[in-house]
Amino acid sequence: MLRRRLSALATSPSWVRPGSHDYLKDIIESRVYDVALQTPLQHAPSLSKALPGNCSLYLKREDMQPTFSFNVRGAHNKIANLTPLQKKNGIVAIAAGNHLQGVAYSAAKLGVDAVIVAPLGTLQNKREQSD
Repeated sequence: MLRRRLSALATSPSWVRPGSHDYLKDIIESRVYDVALQTPLQHAPSLSKALPGNCSLYLKREDMQPTFSFNVRGAHNKIANLTPLQKKNGIVAIAAGNHLQGVAYSAAKLGVDAVIVAPLGTLQNKREQSD
């Protein structure tokens, strides 16, 4: 559904600027739609009141993604776009925290062997959730 709406926007004259990069095309063609969820915006009334002026602050709930972070999007898109030979050879990544989880989750989902090197200071729960 989101991809359809973006496709309609991409053909709208208001999005077309001569010489500009076609970001909407990149978004539509990205390989994240099979893992990343369309998460809601949630009104944050307490934060809205704490800000100056008459502000309504909304939070994008990326904590509702499978890895509890937006990082799965970039990791999955990169791994999904590897050549078949690159996927067969597997990947090595140096990552910590949420990116570590995004790489591990995406590699497992795509059937790509992954070795992830985590710095010594990486939180234990992040390492355990990535096994």
